[in-house]
Amino acid sequence: MHRRTLLELVGATALLRSFPAHAATTPPAPPALRVTRLTWAGVRLVAGETTLFIDATVDPSEPGSTPLQASTPERHALVTHYHGDHCQPEALKPVFNARSRLVCDRDTALRVGDREVPLLPVALYQPEFLSPRTADFAVFAVPASDGLGSPQVSWVIDGGGRRVFHAGDTQVHGQFWNIGRAYGPFDLAFLPINGFRQTLGRTTRVPAPMSLTPEQAVEVAQILGARRVIPIHYGNAGQGYAEVPDPIGAFAKAAKTAGLPYTVLAPGATLD
Repeated sequence: MHRRTLLELVGATALLRSFPAHAATTPPAPPALRVTRLTWAGVRLVAGETTLFIDATVDPSEPGSTPLQASTPERHALVTHYHGDHCQPEALKPVFNARSRLVCDRDTALRVGDREVPLLPVALYQPEFLSPRTADFAVFAVPASDGLGSPQVSWVIDGGGRRVFHAGDTQVHGQFWNIGRAYGPFDLAFLPINGFRQTLGRTTRVPAPMSLTPEQAVEVAQILGARRVIPIHYGNAGQGYAEVPDPIGAFAKAAKTAGLPYTVLAPGATLD
C-alpha cells in the first residue's frame, strides 16, 4: 500500500471516530402524538403534518363544546357510526380542505346525509393511510356492536409512534379478543363508560346496556392490552336516555381495583 493511501485511510478513520457512535445507527425519533379530548365521544389527534378527528361533534348546549380547529396542512376525520352524537359532517366543513376525507365503513357511508363532505368508505381490517402524502396515520376499521342495531365500527389508529383504540359507543362483543391479539397492545384506549339505555321509539324494552358500563370498560381494556384508558361517552343523561349512576366515579373505582392506568380528560384538555 502506498504511503499516501495509508495516510488517507488513517485520516478517514479519525474523522469517523470524531462523530458519536450512534449517529449512523440510531433511527430518527417518531413524531409526537398530541391527544385532545373533544365533547362526548370526540377526540382530536395530531401527528406530524396531520390532524385526525374521531367522532367529532359540536353542540353549543354541551359544556366545553367549541368549533373544531386544526393548524396542520392535512386534516381528516373518522366516524364510528352515523348517529348524530358521533357523526356531524357540518362541524367538519370549516376545518376540511381540498384533500380532507371523512373516513367510515361502507354501510355507514350509505347513511351519511351530508354529501358536501367527501367520504372515504373502507372495508374492515384494511389499512388506510392518512394522509397518503405523509402517512402520518394508518387507520383500521374493526368490528363493533351497536346498541341500536346500526352499522358501527371501532378504530385502530397508528400514529406518532403510538397505537390507539377508539371504541365509539360499542357494547361488549366477542371480537375484542381478536382485536387485542391482532392489533394490541394499545398505548391508549378511548372507551365509553356510561352503559346507557335509550328508551325512545321502538327501544322501550332494553335488556342489556347499549354501551360499555364502567366495569365492562375496565375488563375490555385488559382484553385489548390497553396501557392507559381515557373514558368517553358519559355525562349526558336525560329524558329517554339513562346512563349508570356516577359513571366516572364507578369507572375510577374499578380501574384502581384492577390496577389499570387511566386519565380523565375534560373537553378541550390535551395529553402529549
